[in-house]
Amino acid sequence: MIEILRRFGPAATKMWKTDYFNVRTPAVLYISSESTDAPDWGECILSDGSFKGKGKCLINTSSSPFFPGDTKEYSIPPYEKRPSSLSLSPESYENDYAAVVYDPEKAPLNKELYVIPDAWRLFQEPEGLLEFVSALRERVGSLPMIYAPGVMLPNRIPFLIYAGIDLLDNTLVNLYSHRERMLLADGYTTFREGICHCEYCREGKIQGHNNLLSSEQMALTRMAVENGTLRELVEVRSPTSAELVSGLRIMDNSFFDYQEVGFPVNGEKLRAYTQQSHTRPDIVRFQRRLAERYIPPERKILLLLPCSARKPYSTSRSHRRFAEAIESSGMKGAVHEVVVTSPMGIVPKELEIYYPASSYDIPVTGDWTYEEKQVSLFILKQLMGRGGYDDVIIHLAYDFISEEIEGVLTVRNGRPTSGESLSSLTKTLRGMRGAARIQGRGEYARKNMLTRASFQLGKVAGEILMDGATVKGRYPFLKIIGPDGKQRGMLTDRGMISLTLDGAVALLDAGVYTVEIQDFPLSGSVFAVGIDSATRDIRVGDEVVVAHKGEIRGVGTALMNYRDMTEGKRGAAVRVRHHA
Repeated sequence: MIEILRRFGPAATKMWKTDYFNVRTPAVLYISSESTDAPDWGECILSDGSFKGKGKCLINTSSSPFFPGDTKEYSIPPYEKRPSSLSLSPESYENDYAAVVYDPEKAPLNKELYVIPDAWRLFQEPEGLLEFVSALRERVGSLPMIYAPGVMLPNRIPFLIYAGIDLLDNTLVNLYSHRERMLLADGYTTFREGICHCEYCREGKIQGHNNLLSSEQMALTRMAVENGTLRELVEVRSPTSAELVSGLRIMDNSFFDYQEVGFPVNGEKLRAYTQQSHTRPDIVRFQRRLAERYIPPERKILLLLPCSARKPYSTSRSHRRFAEAIESSGMKGAVHEVVVTSPMGIVPKELEIYYPASSYDIPVTGDWTYEEKQVSLFILKQLMGRGGYDDVIIHLAYDFISEEIEGVLTVRNGRPTSGESLSSLTKTLRGMRGAARIQGRGEYARKNMLTRASFQLGKVAGEILMDGATVKGRYPFLKIIGPDGKQRGMLTDRGMISLTLDGAVALLDAGVYTVEIQDFPLSGSVFAVGIDSATRDIRVGDEVVVAHKGEIRGVGTALMNYRDMTEGKRGAAVRVRHHA
């Protein structure tokens, strides 16, 4: 039995229970044979049948690439070591529990463990390994263990786990140890006293050091999955080898969907400290939703503003001053405020509390790379093509915007927050008073809420939710009230609209964010075992409706993505807020 404990991207921490062991993954399998001893503290052992210890996660091999011989209990089936690229390779070798897979699209189903026999060769060109693992996951689902033999070094662990692999072994670690290479978190070196002060280094036992470091890096990776910081760890480790750099780039360029389904729609802090951060799936998802879901709020003046170090923007000193300048012009109801920022590209001000716009952190130098400029310009031009703006005000000190976008420049002396610049902004807005229709407070709030609803839930559901509705309250705590006076939902400081049962009708009618359960009375959270199906748009943190054959049973927050909640049989899948 396998239970997913925590998900981040394709990676997951899992509890794996069998008749023979109980272990938390991802994990390292330590080889134990007549010629190689596994460390005493190793929790998971890969044995040729000679290991006699107790209380371990023990997986035996039988005629594998590593050990010959017959085995009992939990084992990997015997197989031939051949490159999977050869057409004469069989589809798989299998037993009751495990399968060695050469063709992922023909992998046998309902196994707990799948072995990639040619993982070492595939890793030399990471796209091959990623294609294999993603295809295997598509075939067998997110629960089973995937084991990649012979590819692990400590600096590779975060990437390999992020790619969707659960089990690695210390084959390559032992090889480096025999060559007197001391492994580090970012590569390796020759053994030298003073580099490490572990008990093995004090005794000059390089293999002990290398195994211990591998265990520490796996534990660090598990913690990063659970803390939601695995992507940052992968980005830190990737520059330590050419394969890791290319592997992460390939993942972002060619495996967006494979990654994105496991990324939550909310979080605490996104650290975009490297160039590779700019293509993170959660950032790209935000940009795609701007293009596919976002409905501009029908205002005729587009005001482009700089970002701020503090998030959300409206809590910063600079944006409070911008707000005062806009308010004093009397034109607030005619202005659509949009922040130009890297790595998001742009952030419409009404989405400032939506993740990751609410919580990204970047190094601020004032210099924009060519790629950053092109992303912002591309997304901005997309917005302008749909927004129907009559005028554009550029309150920015970024020359690349004014060089490409036609508009009125209001910044003086290169400082958007200077008194002269703010006065210029106010004066420019007042000069547009006669040409632009000004939305009243109620219409202004409703249009902003429609953009949020469509961005979060999709255009159809957003329009159904806001049909005939009014918005009341003080930002960011805003209530959506239907024409019957009943509350449909509420925007909170987490940046998303939380729905009531009345608001959940919009999801059911639009056929989105819906979890179909079996026929049972709903009294608490919904567990995966009771779910029949879920729409493919559901990610961790999404607002979902729980229903049975068209009857709403509840509404709440998804704790799993759609795949995990439909394939799994354990764990809470939806935290229900309101029960029917």
